Amino acid sequence: MNLEERVSNIRFQHEKEESISEDLVKEIIRKLFFEHILSVRSDVLIRKIIKHTKRDYPHARAIMEKMSILGINFCMDMGDYSLVEFAEMRDYITEKELGKVYDEIDCEEKKLEELERHFEEKYGEDSSKWSDQVWDEYYAAGGV
Repeated sequence: MNLEERVSNIRFQHEKEESISEDLVKEIIRKLFFEHILSVRSDVLIRKIIKHTKRDYPHARAIMEKMSILGINFCMDMGDYSLVEFAEMRDYITEKELGKVYDEIDCEEKKLEELERHFEEKYGEDSSKWSDQVWDEYYAAGGV
């Protein structure tokens, strides 16, 4: 690739990144946050972006590049993107919203623990011995 082609490619890449607004990034991050997705691998984040925007992979990559420019790479936790850290850093969520989502997650975890206790009492603590029918019942009741 000659110099002129490289400059053209860089210009195109810059224009593509500039066409992605921070409002779109904020909308995506908030949506994932309120779905209780607080931390995510990059491949999963790309799939979530594609699902949310109903666009193709190159567009999702451009959104990821915009997120990188906005600092998401500084919000890594064990190889995953911490969407909470990124959202707090960019002021995409309020303390009140953060508290509400954490309360919802705590409530969901307590319900799941209760469900697990119920099934362990009813079918035994060793879930590897549960039948397919018991597992179907467990999943239907909201188990994960």
